[in-house]
Amino acid sequence: MHITTFYSFKGGVGRTQALVNVGVELALRGRRVLLVDFDLEAPGIDTYPLPKRYMYECPSVGKQGGHLWVMPSGHQDEGYARRLSEIDWRTLYADRSGYLLFEDLKEQWRQTLAPDYVLVDSRTGHSDVAGICTRQLPDSVVILFFPTDQNLRGLPKIVNDIRAEKTGPRKKAINLSFVMSNVPDLDDEDQILDSRIRVFSETLGYSNLSTIVHRYDSLALLNQVIFTADRPKSRLAREYHVLTDKIIEQNLHDREGALAFLRDITRRRKGASPKMSRTEIESRLTEIRRVHEDDAEIIQRLANLRMHEGRFEEADTLWTRLVEMGARTSHVLLRRAESRAMTGNRDGALGDVEALLNTAGTADFEVGRALGLLSSLSPERLTTVSQATAIQDLENEGRFWVATLLAREEQGLTSARDLLTQLHVTPSVPASLHDPVRNQLVLVLMGLGHVDEALKLIDESPTRDTSVAETFNRAMAAWASEGSPRKELFERVLGLNDDNGTANYAQCLAVTHAVLDQQEEASQRLNQARQRLASQPEPQFSCWRYRIVPAEEFLKDVEAIRDFVSDRSVRPRLLDFAPSHS
Repeated sequence: MHITTFYSFKGGVGRTQALVNVGVELALRGRRVLLVDFDLEAPGIDTYPLPKRYMYECPSVGKQGGHLWVMPSGHQDEGYARRLSEIDWRTLYADRSGYLLFEDLKEQWRQTLAPDYVLVDSRTGHSDVAGICTRQLPDSVVILFFPTDQNLRGLPKIVNDIRAEKTGPRKKAINLSFVMSNVPDLDDEDQILDSRIRVFSETLGYSNLSTIVHRYDSLALLNQVIFTADRPKSRLAREYHVLTDKIIEQNLHDREGALAFLRDITRRRKGASPKMSRTEIESRLTEIRRVHEDDAEIIQRLANLRMHEGRFEEADTLWTRLVEMGARTSHVLLRRAESRAMTGNRDGALGDVEALLNTAGTADFEVGRALGLLSSLSPERLTTVSQATAIQDLENEGRFWVATLLAREEQGLTSARDLLTQLHVTPSVPASLHDPVRNQLVLVLMGLGHVDEALKLIDESPTRDTSVAETFNRAMAAWASEGSPRKELFERVLGLNDDNGTANYAQCLAVTHAVLDQQEEASQRLNQARQRLASQPEPQFSCWRYRIVPAEEFLKDVEAIRDFVSDRSVRPRLLDFAPSHS
């Protein structure tokens, strides 16, 4: 049960109208709502087309299971004013257990109606009743005001008293929402309204208004139409919808409110806002977890948040909770594997990775992340993943992408070869993939030392005589197959020179010049390869061994080529992989 008080220091701002419209909107959204008229001097809720008897339910509110009850201020007969005037609020609290009386009233609401929301219409000004409504009863307070000097003088005391509850004996943190209401919809060319907004913000200590409710000039107001029910597409109804959303966001027991808070914390990245301490945030997160422990979406958002914060042990517990709830999805398995890897639970992480790779319908990027984990935890297992359900279930483009990922790892070359071979002979592979698949398969085969197979593939290519990459690959494959370089093949490379600006290209041209005894050009290209790597120090494909290597290994290959320029006994690492001339 979340109690929200609607308060205004002065009348005429549409406070009761806002409360009724928000209450009806909540009920239309499936919530159980109680409207309480605590404006004892000027009761107004019962003037709306709602039930008028004591604690009576309004029938037919929405189709989502919502309920709406009204608790009027009392029996509106001739003796009402006299009975009200006879109440001595101070004596009630000092001598007659007034505080417990209203706590008991709250409990009666809870036990009798079990409402999700109680909306309290408070009286205006500074009064004992206003204090009860704004400090004892509510979990949150909506402050409605028109930006006049009277409100600017009167509101600070109320707002400060509400905020003081947080440090008072009850340690009660009450959420505050500020709504500028009954605002004229006029051109603010002199920025009068804008300047008043800034003054109120600075004086009352809030960052943003929850919403602005504009004056709505319509005779329908005379009939006290409930706009959220009767005219839901009107601007006024939309503004009440925004206010309804803000009230829901403050109620962590409401699923939508909990999700809104988690989304907000996630957006802030650092997990804190200027108006909320880390302690408050943690308290709210703990409450969300307690209340919504069986809600898979909320638990998943909590787990993702803990992952972002680096609290991997807690994240692991939350992911495990999701698995226990039956949410054994690829996302959950992947994230739990990542959290377990970060906490040193290698076996648990590997188990989740294996389970994910055997889950049909896994997204390609999830497969990629799982393979990355496998590479760091147990790289030898990469040799046998090509037939995994998650990989085989991917579309052709997805399997090709996974093959390129596997080709980046020495232990993944065999699986990359298997996937690429499968794609190469699959009739349904689109024409746009034919050349990329064949070219990638050539590189993988050469990296494995299967140079004769690579040569056959190159010879099948329709672009073997026009592509500088294929021409160079053919020259290197022939070198590895025959044991010595054939200059005529490398001369063709120079004839097709098409520099793509990469460190790898400069390295390939350095090898070409070195084979052709063009030492100065080879040296220049080697220097160029180093410079290009320095500007982008990432793993690179090295033509000296036909494998993707870290930047530091690439530099070692560059220096090996430099040695080859002057010493022909030096030979490419590629030849070490070729079985015929090892």
